[in-house]
Amino acid sequence: MKLAIVTGSYRRHDLFQLFCLYYADLQRRVPFTLVVACSESQPYQIARHYGHEAFMVNNHPLIRKFNMAAQYAEGADYCIMLGSDDFLSEATLRHYVKLF
Repeated sequence: MKLAIVTGSYRRHDLFQLFCLYYADLQRRVPFTLVVACSESQPYQIARHYGHEAFMVNNHPLIRKFNMAAQYAEGADYCIMLGSDDFLSEATLRHYVKLF
């Protein structure tokens, strides 16, 4: 099972860096891919620095960014949509992995 977490980012770069660091650390213990739709270069660079999949999009409403990120992650069996300030616990993420 391939799990993808998809998100969009806009501003709040310090929080987004913490988000990317947190999920990079979780990826060492739980298999998933983080896909980020970025409308600014700084979040793109942050996401890539931590080894996440990232791509640039125009600054669209968030739901359109989510849709683009989900399309980018089309090889995933399961997608979780999160805001770029949402943090899932390791136990929650492992629960999702076990379900599928």
